[in-house]
Amino acid sequence: MSANRPSAIEKAVWLHAKDLNEFRPETLLKYGIKLSTARKFISYWQTRGWTVITRTDESKRRFYCEAELAKKLPQLVSAEPTAEGNMWRAIRILRTFTPTDVAAHANAGGVEVTVPKARS
Repeated sequence: MSANRPSAIEKAVWLHAKDLNEFRPETLLKYGIKLSTARKFISYWQTRGWTVITRTDESKRRFYCEAELAKKLPQLVSAEPTAEGNMWRAIRILRTFTPTDVAAHANAGGVEVTVPKARS
């Protein structure tokens, strides 16, 4: 998780977590991440001021995102998949690729990526 570019998983988890009234790291496990990852995400969100500790009980901290604060937070993902986003994900996963490889792997989520598009 980089300071400027949250991962796709973190973006997806954030979209759900920011709408919760209150959550603990264990709450985020239902989104398919490990407990250690949930704690890292929350720590990152805290350093950015996106979440705050609301209370502690029996040494279990609970976090929340204020509704007014959530309106001011950066939109980490767009609602619609894009060809560019799909191509970047394919490139990061493949590491070694041709435009044909990128086009083949980036056709997902209702987005069509042609070889000329991938080449450009």
